[in-house]
Amino acid sequence: MTEEIANPQAASSDGKPPQKVKRGRKPQTVSAASEAPGKAASRAGRKGARYSHAQSTELLQSIENMLRAGTHKLSDAIKKVGIGEQTYYNWRKTSAAAETTQPDLSSPSDDLQDLLKLEEENQRLRKSLADKLRSENAELRKRLGMK
Repeated sequence: MTEEIANPQAASSDGKPPQKVKRGRKPQTVSAASEAPGKAASRAGRKGARYSHAQSTELLQSIENMLRAGTHKLSDAIKKVGIGEQTYYNWRKTSAAAETTQPDLSSPSDDLQDLLKLEEENQRLRKSLADKLRSENAELRKRLGMK
């Protein structure tokens, strides 16, 4: 994006109006790290994770404990632990996503047994409903004199 500005010092001595000087972007300098080939160059300018997953989980747990105890407000607890507010929310979001993606594999046989019980109950209820509807239908036919 270029912009033109009037340069009062650029006015000539013959009384002409000042010339407009174009200003553009400064040329970008290329660092030595980005010139080097390979993956190491792309990681050179990036910061690594300050906390491991276990440490972040532990810090989240301590914040939750402070909140449950009622001794601190959320912002105070975050400051006491030593992380930023946005970091807390990012960690909380990723830990919630990780919990929902991990299925509870307590025992697959229990799930199968529960499913079989539900199917048996469903069949029993269907038969009961069919018998009730047949009896109501027969009663209505008798009242109407159709049978």
